[in-house]
Amino acid sequence: MTIVITTNANDVSSAMRDVAQNRLPSVLRNAINDLAKDIVVAQRAEMSKVFDRPTPFILNGLRVQQWAKKEKLESIIGFKDNLAGKSWGGVGVEGQSFNALTPHIPGYPSKRRAKGLERWLRNAGYIEENEWMVPTRAVKRDAYGNVAGSVIAKMLADIGAYRNSSGFASAPTGKGKTRRSQRKRAQYVFGTVKGKKGLVKGIWFVKGGADNHARGQWIPMMIAT
Repeated sequence: MTIVITTNANDVSSAMRDVAQNRLPSVLRNAINDLAKDIVVAQRAEMSKVFDRPTPFILNGLRVQQWAKKEKLESIIGFKDNLAGKSWGGVGVEGQSFNALTPHIPGYPSKRRAKGLERWLRNAGYIEENEWMVPTRAVKRDAYGNVAGSVIAKMLADIGAYRNSSGFASAPTGKGKTRRSQRKRAQYVFGTVKGKKGLVKGIWFVKGGADNHARGQWIPMMIAT
């Protein structure tokens, strides 16, 4: 009696090589990318819980920066390089940007960088490098609790903290407008006022206009701390 044993080992080996070389990388690529998308969704949900009314701009700043490919089975999740564009009106200084979220991430510097308003005020000599601006309850906020960019721009223009070709100046005069008429329309001043608990430095809204600062009521808008 003759027993003959045969095997399709070569066929199996060939099939496994095909899976390893062609099919498996595609499966792994898709799995990694699906996981990356799930992480972004979960992280945005977490940010909505731990932050006070984060704007869509902030939430959408988290994204998949690099998708996995068959040749490189790796995806990278991160934030936009610059998340300053809409922070406090996006009044920034050319060449300077910051990521608004990195101070909240363990392992990153815990001190936030200066916002646009603070950079302009520092450049104009109004506040020191170790001073920061805090909005008061008197400032009108949007639905997300932020101060409107138009308000920030108006403050900077009124106190003369915008830089132009001739140095620091108030808002551009525009057609048919004079510096004098600009000053008459100014509503904000930067100054130091003696309060109940000591001196308070910041940006103030003057009822009746900035030209009436000696007689008008000063309302704190942004306090330097």
